[in-house]
Amino acid sequence: MFKYSFLLTFFLAHIISMSSVWSQTTGFYTEDVSNAQIGVQPKLSTSKTNPALSINALFLGRANSKGQSVTSEATSGFQVQEIEARYTSNIDSYFRGDIVLAIEKEPGEDFALEPEEAFVETLSVPSVTIRAGKFYTLFGRHNYLHTHNFPFIDAPLVNERLLGEEGLNQVGVAAAVLLPTSWYSEFIFQGLSAGSEIFRTDSANALVGVYQYKNLWDLSDYSTLEFILGYGHGENDFSATTTLYDAAAIFKWRRSKESSFSLTAEYMGVNQNGAPSNSQQSGFVVWSQYQFNNRYWIQARADYVGNEGAGVAADRKYSALVGYIPTEYSAIRLQYDYLNEGAEDAIEHRLALQLNVSLGTHPAHSY
Repeated sequence: MFKYSFLLTFFLAHIISMSSVWSQTTGFYTEDVSNAQIGVQPKLSTSKTNPALSINALFLGRANSKGQSVTSEATSGFQVQEIEARYTSNIDSYFRGDIVLAIEKEPGEDFALEPEEAFVETLSVPSVTIRAGKFYTLFGRHNYLHTHNFPFIDAPLVNERLLGEEGLNQVGVAAAVLLPTSWYSEFIFQGLSAGSEIFRTDSANALVGVYQYKNLWDLSDYSTLEFILGYGHGENDFSATTTLYDAAAIFKWRRSKESSFSLTAEYMGVNQNGAPSNSQQSGFVVWSQYQFNNRYWIQARADYVGNEGAGVAADRKYSALVGYIPTEYSAIRLQYDYLNEGAEDAIEHRLALQLNVSLGTHPAHSY
């Protein structure tokens, strides 16, 4: 408890000392991002001794039909969903660094400060970007997103069930190679240390390989189509291997800063060889986002996760969201969920209200 108090005190003192730096920041990115509500952010500081600092804070209120029942995955009440601090800067003309610290509280535990990401990547290698450190694995459409940039308040059901609550986030090395095509085409190789829920192993030398092939086409001046294929493999706790596979398609249309639409469909599967039960799982998620005003969004999502050969009924979840975005630094979102875990008494209705705020400089998110 003492070490967390010390870290939090140091962290808050540093934020106060950086306030004069925030006030001097000027300029904005105008990149369209997947979660456009929180999208436009100030430019990064390029000073090697003065990295850009940003704070993202998520405050959440929940109510559900099961109340405080232990069978509910999201109990009723108010909570700090997450506070995220990000330091980022160009180290020199060859490398840039990114460190993300997350403050969050698990049920029944104290607040903890942990490194969410900490990596260095290259800037000057032609057509190739190499990344080393701890980072969210580029797999599928959602795994690499930070909580404040989720399209919905929570992650898709297929990601939670197949990849675990923390997703794929390990220490390793990645290389993204831009292919010589007339459209945007990229292949990503990632070698990671084992340790996630589906790749846990006692072998000290166990490595996980994850690969992703991404293509993006301009359909018109206002629309794009993106297609992603992913594959992963590594050892598991059953003296065998786990394989992952994924396919996603994303359509985006933006007419102006006040009118846009996106549609995402993703299929994911995992096969844990050697596992006594639940060895094969697969599922899909489809979600859409429609911006009909400069400050308002409406969204819908459908999730399905099957349990092949396990004798367990499939899980289904349907979500609807309304978002009010006063500025690029804040968002208020209301989300309703209908969750059916395969039995009549397993049906749950949820309502969540989230306040999402950003302080300081913040790098643009991926398109």
